[in-house]
Amino acid sequence: MDHNTGKRFTRRNDRRLGPRAKNKNVHHGFTMKDQQTAIQSRKRQSHGYVLVLALLLIAMAASVLAIMARRSIFDASDVLNAQTNLQHRWAAYSLEKSLLPHASKVMQTLLEKQEQPQDKEPVTKVDFQLTLGGNAYQLTLSDEQSKANINQLLKNKGDAIQTAQAIRSLLNDAQISDIPNISLSPHIWTNDPSSQSIQTLGQVFDSTTPQELCPFEAQNPCVMDFLTCWGDGKLNLHTAPEQVIKAVCIPLLGRGQIQKLLTARQGNPQLKIDKALTDAGVAKDQIEKVKPLFTDQSNCYALWTRWETNRMTKQRLGIAQATAKKSPGNKAPESQNAPEKDKLNYLIFEW
Repeated sequence: MDHNTGKRFTRRNDRRLGPRAKNKNVHHGFTMKDQQTAIQSRKRQSHGYVLVLALLLIAMAASVLAIMARRSIFDASDVLNAQTNLQHRWAAYSLEKSLLPHASKVMQTLLEKQEQPQDKEPVTKVDFQLTLGGNAYQLTLSDEQSKANINQLLKNKGDAIQTAQAIRSLLNDAQISDIPNISLSPHIWTNDPSSQSIQTLGQVFDSTTPQELCPFEAQNPCVMDFLTCWGDGKLNLHTAPEQVIKAVCIPLLGRGQIQKLLTARQGNPQLKIDKALTDAGVAKDQIEKVKPLFTDQSNCYALWTRWETNRMTKQRLGIAQATAKKSPGNKAPESQNAPEKDKLNYLIFEW
């Protein structure tokens, strides 16, 4: 049988056996082994896809956990900073409540320990350090009524330009180096347009910091040794520096009268205002104009508190001013025999 005869015989047998037999016997290029290999390949591809998906989910979970951990660290840091700041504020508050009501005695005690020379000019402030709860605090306690009150200068001079000139003249006379730019911006009350007031240092100086105005343990005089914007405006005759008395009294008193007033004060530190003005040669009718500028006793003190936190220097300024005493007729009967205490009004500033 030739080859062609074999092919015809095979096709004839295929027609006899039908399509099923044909499919079973005819080879189409795929064997059982090939099918198993394909199935295994698909399984491996499926396993690889699942593995990639699992790795992706693990990476996403790790990223979420890292973000949550970082946020937890930030939250813990914020809580720690808030706790530290609260601790410092409570310390500053405690110092203010402890020192300001007795500021005059505290200043006198500290100055005696520093052994100030007897012939030295009156001191308007004292610097010292305290440690509370393991934290160091730099403190400056100052007598605000031994300084020229900017509001009083504004009232006497009449306008901001002349007041700024008087302030600059005072600072030059006090030999202040690096005087900041003076730009008075008084607050004008809506119910009284003629009334102007300076309530913060930001209304007086441009682009300056508390460290520049009142540095701790400065070797040279600084701005806040001679100026204030708090208190009732009266100047303590016994504690005010010579430059401040000149700035406040001119032009109500002549330079000769001012020099006599300073000489009388130096000869008797407890000299009353009327006697001091009389010894200075001030006429009686003029005394009535000059006397309201002075007081015998200070009732307004300030406490600067400084501390280090997060590599930064924080500052807090507390000011206490005694309220005006009531006349005896306004006192309650039950308090007549009680010891009289001055009530203090507090102002707080933080930087």
